[in-house]
Amino acid sequence: MAALVNLALIVVVVAALAGCTNGSAKDGGSVPRDLSGAVTGWQEGRADLVAEVFDGEDLRPIAHGTLDAAGNVGVWLPEALEADLLARLADVLPCRELAAVPPEARVARLFSLDVVHDGRPRGAIAQASSQEATFPLPSEVGAYRIFRWYADRDASVRGTCASTSGGYVYEHRWALDLERGWNIVVETINELTESGETRETRAAPLPEGTNWYFLDVMMAVELGPTAP
Repeated sequence: MAALVNLALIVVVVAALAGCTNGSAKDGGSVPRDLSGAVTGWQEGRADLVAEVFDGEDLRPIAHGTLDAAGNVGVWLPEALEADLLARLADVLPCRELAAVPPEARVARLFSLDVVHDGRPRGAIAQASSQEATFPLPSEVGAYRIFRWYADRDASVRGTCASTSGGYVYEHRWALDLERGWNIVVETINELTESGETRETRAAPLPEGTNWYFLDVMMAVELGPTAP
């Protein structure tokens, strides 16, 4: 069951994501390593938080923290990650049309923070523009969700993934520039019509208005694993 929960939580974002991160320790990369802020509507009492990165094959824990009764988040990400936690950049991209430079750069991706309540997996928290936007389903133009990527060197990803299903056109543009260390990565819905959608993934400062949202285990399981 634990393995199922961990795999299911890949869907939620979130990277984790920053929203309301006010720390100053940067140590490589362009963003602070302390994750803070408050979870919108949290009423479940104190819980433990686990940060896990996806190394291309599995979720691996890298840090632990707390979620207090008021919903305040407290997690510090490590300054550097061990080599066995990283995957080759070119191998983690979702389609062949994307170009990674350099392709041998190694990365790890943080989608969300697992919530453990009274010793039991309770779900996850993720950052996004809204509760609806934490899922990989279209919500509205301008909606976004937050991830964090760790890179062992400066690297970039350029290109577009495109597919069509039942007349619905899905396009995902990448303009991702990573710095060595931790990076905030934002996936935004730029266009949305009845016949298709366009998303963009890029590294960027945390957008104003970003919040943490809670997703229970069943919400994650129903959607299945998906993330940039």
